Amino acid sequence: MQQKNFHCRKAPLIRLSIYLAGLLAAAGYILLCLNGGGFPCVFERNFGILCPGCGASRAALALLRLDFYGAAEANPIFALAFYPILGLLFGQDLLLCIWNLCRGEDRISMLRFLLGAQEET
Repeated sequence: MQQKNFHCRKAPLIRLSIYLAGLLAAAGYILLCLNGGGFPCVFERNFGILCPGCGASRAALALLRLDFYGAAEANPIFALAFYPILGLLFGQDLLLCIWNLCRGEDRISMLRFLLGAQEET
């Protein structure tokens, strides 16, 4: 019984640490892009044609500025479908992670379910 309670506390802390690291990395990349930096598209550089992900960074920056038209213009697939779905999945997982940490439970979020996590019985 004590082992299960420890697992219920340890797993959300690990996921919260991963979210914090991802948030810091995303903030660093956004600052890099806002200062004129960024990473070139390897696919476009090697093959000379645009990949389906080209414009994804510009779309994300436009969404952060709440410029939905500019985001859809940069990359409509990422701006209108991919980013909102990922935002909902990660947002629900983050909230449930905090809930599990506070309550000592191990409820499975939709993201963890889609990645193959099984609920313990």
